[in-house]
Amino acid sequence: MSGSLHTILRNTWHTYYNATIRKTSRQHNLALSLYPEGIAMPYKRIVGLLVALTLAAISGTSAAAQERDAEVALQRAMHVEQVEGDLEKAIQLYRQLVDEHGASRAVAARALVRIGQCYEKLGSEGAREAYDRVVREFADQPDAVAIARRRLETLATLATDVESVGAEETGVVLRQIEFEGSDTPWLRLSPDGEKIVYMHSQQAQPRFSIRVRDLSSGEVHVLVDSVGETNHFEWSPDGSQIAYRYQGRELRVMKASGGDSRLVWASPAEGAVVDVLDWTPDGHHLLAGVGDYGIRTARLLMVPISGGEPQLIVSGSFSELVEHGQISPSGRHVAGVLWSNGNADVHVWPVDGSEDVRITTHPATDDSPYWSPDGRFLVFRSDRAGEYDLWAVSMIGAEPGGPPFRVRAALGKRVLLTGMTLGGKLTMLTMGEGTPSDMFVMAVDPRSGEPYGQFRPFARYPIQSSSPRWSPKGDRIAYLSRKGEFGLPRTFISFGSHRDDIEVSLRGYFVGNIEWDRGAEHLIFPGVNQEDGQAGVYRVSLEDYAVEPLHLGGQVGRGYQGAFVNLHWLPVSRTFFLQQYIGSEHQHVYSMDGAGETLTRVVDSLPTTSYAWPSPNGQHVAYRKRYSLHVASIEDSQSRLLGEWTDTTWFDVSPGWSPDGRQIAWTDRTKLVVLDAQGSTERLLVEATENSQIVAPPAWSPDGTHIAYVVRDTVAGEVNRADEVWLIPSGGGSPWRVALAPNTHPRLKLSTWRADGTLCASGGQGAGTPGTTIGYQHWVLENFLPEGSEPEGR
Repeated sequence: MSGSLHTILRNTWHTYYNATIRKTSRQHNLALSLYPEGIAMPYKRIVGLLVALTLAAISGTSAAAQERDAEVALQRAMHVEQVEGDLEKAIQLYRQLVDEHGASRAVAARALVRIGQCYEKLGSEGAREAYDRVVREFADQPDAVAIARRRLETLATLATDVESVGAEETGVVLRQIEFEGSDTPWLRLSPDGEKIVYMHSQQAQPRFSIRVRDLSSGEVHVLVDSVGETNHFEWSPDGSQIAYRYQGRELRVMKASGGDSRLVWASPAEGAVVDVLDWTPDGHHLLAGVGDYGIRTARLLMVPISGGEPQLIVSGSFSELVEHGQISPSGRHVAGVLWSNGNADVHVWPVDGSEDVRITTHPATDDSPYWSPDGRFLVFRSDRAGEYDLWAVSMIGAEPGGPPFRVRAALGKRVLLTGMTLGGKLTMLTMGEGTPSDMFVMAVDPRSGEPYGQFRPFARYPIQSSSPRWSPKGDRIAYLSRKGEFGLPRTFISFGSHRDDIEVSLRGYFVGNIEWDRGAEHLIFPGVNQEDGQAGVYRVSLEDYAVEPLHLGGQVGRGYQGAFVNLHWLPVSRTFFLQQYIGSEHQHVYSMDGAGETLTRVVDSLPTTSYAWPSPNGQHVAYRKRYSLHVASIEDSQSRLLGEWTDTTWFDVSPGWSPDGRQIAWTDRTKLVVLDAQGSTERLLVEATENSQIVAPPAWSPDGTHIAYVVRDTVAGEVNRADEVWLIPSGGGSPWRVALAPNTHPRLKLSTWRADGTLCASGGQGAGTPGTTIGYQHWVLENFLPEGSEPEGR
């Protein structure tokens, strides 16, 4: 080979290697998976592959030879482990295999599994980390992933059993706070542990109230009978008063026994949200967290109970300062959390804000710090061991008295710390998974509407999915999910049940929902850049996860004002539809061309608080206004009433548009009707029988000949058995049952058909309350910190 050609190939290879191969394994696998056999590859990938093949020929090293060498090395390490019994040496050999670039991914995944098993035999830490890495980085190795998942489940069970035994020996107590209505994230235990203040919600008005409950007698009294849904409240140190947030910007205080409240302080900034975080031990001040959406700044303030101007403790941008804090028992310091370079750590500040003491320095997430009643410890949540555990650090004043130590293992990703009482009772909130929601598909004959078999799961791990969207070719589904964890929803792509779903990395963005671009090389989403609060419509590449803005709005204000939401692709008009929050009662409606180049407002101030439903031809938009359904014309913005319902407990009124956008179907749970787009002609298709309901939304087949809907059997208001899927000709006729919901997920919600009419996707839910799949639980942990004399310097 000539020197010049060799140089060109070498330089091209380095360019290709740095741009493509040196991604994380998850990104690299996703890039490869997006070009299945039979689909043309991009030119640059062809060039890269040719270069790689050429270099392989030059070096004389083949992939097959590397695979054989890796397998031989794996067998040698297994011999050391199983025959020689030298587990620590075996771990070193396995790690070399994982770290070596020449080892195949299949061998590397198996080596990680062996590392986990070695650590288990040694009875030392490290097994979970190895198994977690298999699940996280080797989704293309299903056998290894399956083993790792099973071992993680076993380790979690063993950890629970071991800790239960430890509790009996050491006096550690973990108990649940249970009462009717306890399924709420907003609850605080009184300082003496005998009462709770909590947010009560109900379907009737007023929907939200603050209540106090005596845990011994069960006696309940209403403290504030009408408040917003997201409220914070805290007990005074003596338990006689409760401070709470009201109307977003006000701090109020009232007696725990009831009566009139009094205003302590209100933020003068229109875009501010105020959270009450804690009381000083003497009861003279409140610690408040203030988020100002106008300037994207968070602050911790000390607010006098008697009135007067607050005192600043610390401030930072939304991306830096977490609006969490607790005052030390001495009243001299505040513990909180700062983010820096994507990492959260515990910090302590004097109440006068004179300095900043960083308590934790680990690259993991350390958050939710709380002082022990004697001030000897700060306890916090951390994932430094691979999953969230309870940690503590001894404190001497504002300085750490030693390295952090783990107090309790395996809290899980669904646990938040919520408070510490004067008696040393740590309260925790868990988000239960219940029976996880899932996505199911069913094959349907596009001509007759007859099903082929029953529902089957589409994605492998799609729990609590929302906003599913089929790709243009119908081979993938993109969706959002929290995966049963606290935090923002994340974005995933499912290729079907034959392989794991892949996460599309969108860290740093709040994603409203997702849609595919028409080339299926990008996902498009309305969202918010968390760094600067910029609302916009963004596009993310499925090759390297690079995000670029298509259209930017202003900064998002309080109540999500200014944010774009509810992106839809409209197949008839070949445009996108989306909304923008502009106030508590109105939203703008926009149209965006298929290339994402132009954004045009088509409706001003649509009078709704919820997501709307655009017609596929882009000529109308349906929307809900309290207990009625309306349709607005895009051309003249005139609205017409489609229907009303009397059941005020029902809000899932989602209608279904015909594929041509000329008709709309909807149900009030008693009947299924079809109207024209102007809402002037109504046809009754089917009525619910006694002890049954027709639950929304109805879904039209792609050719417009059939409508699918779900029937739920009820007796005296209780769900009696699994949901049923029915089909009826859209022009009228006799309906027929096509499928039962899966036994594991008896509650269904139809969402969409695939474009060719062969598959109907549905969201399956657990057997609990219809429409819900998770619940909140509150726990109290006692006697969990080590005993000892109090260090000096408190």
